[in-house]
Amino acid sequence: MTYPAAAAAIGLLLAVLILILLRRDQLYLRDATFWLATAMVSIAFAFFPSLADLLGGMAGVAYPPALILAVVCVMPHLDHDTVRLIASEMS
Repeated sequence: MTYPAAAAAIGLLLAVLILILLRRDQLYLRDATFWLATAMVSIAFAFFPSLADLLGGMAGVAYPPALILAVVCVMPHLDHDTVRLIASEMS
């Protein structure tokens, strides 16, 4: 199995799992939106691997796969945690 096929399969599996958990009410909608966005970005990088090189060059990242890791894994968690922190401080 090639890298793009494996990455696309993982992204699709993640999206299906999120939808199943959301349908069973085991995942909140606001959590699901972040996870679905993560799955969609990973699928986009799988089908267009040169996109990572393009975005990495524009962002000044020396090793573009590190950009994929940051965008797909780290950034949604940081953003999600920030939103929850702000919401808890406001209430």
